[in-house]
Amino acid sequence: MAITLKVKIENDIMPFNLGLMVFIDGVVQTFSLNSSKDYDTINNISVNAYENKIVECKFEPNIGQKGIESTLFVVSMLNPDYMPEPTPHGNYVFTNNHKISELSPFVLEYNQSPKLMKTKIRDSYMMLEDEQNSSDETVDPVTKFWGYFENENQSINSYKYTAENSPNYSIKGQGTDCEYIATVFVDHTPVTVCDGYSFSKIILKEKHISSDKYVIDTPITKSSIIYAILIPVGKYDYLKSYPLKTDTQVIVVE
Repeated sequence: MAITLKVKIENDIMPFNLGLMVFIDGVVQTFSLNSSKDYDTINNISVNAYENKIVECKFEPNIGQKGIESTLFVVSMLNPDYMPEPTPHGNYVFTNNHKISELSPFVLEYNQSPKLMKTKIRDSYMMLEDEQNSSDETVDPVTKFWGYFENENQSINSYKYTAENSPNYSIKGQGTDCEYIATVFVDHTPVTVCDGYSFSKIILKEKHISSDKYVIDTPITKSSIIYAILIPVGKYDYLKSYPLKTDTQVIVVE
């Protein structure tokens, strides 16, 4: 059951590269771009100054059921191939590069069930901390997520990786009540975490900070970038809950 989705891109004065991604019910899809026969979870598009173009994303959904509505998000990432040089303190400054934005969600209703996904979604192993009362403003009401490595200086966005020191990656989040599906990416490729799961559910509760821990199961053999993308699922307010991304960090293989 193939789906073709057309996306229009309009640009003004600055040329850029755009990485497109497609998510259905929080699960990233592999798709081809235009007439290409190559399928990937992110496809790059070069856009010149003052250029408008329409691209076609072709894919077969790997999640969903006949007669039950699914939600599709198209997410774009600015200049996904950008890689800065480290500062003297070991930081990597990405500025607006790798920031994401999304189109308004689409609703899908299948007339036949798609092929089932091979990787299950891990139920939340979330811990709630810092419960606040109504007068305490220490938890920002704006929904956001941030990622960090355990036992590392969290003011530096790089992690030194060795065979004896595999990364334990954590995500924290706060904001409006909502469920999200989290996917951790290394070099823009989804990786397995926590005993073979690629997707994990995170539940936000208002006035709490939610946290979850991930053990990266996928071997890392070279210096790489890492981030997580989180997609809202279930019933939620589209104005308050939307796709979000943790800041890009760098794993330095020594």
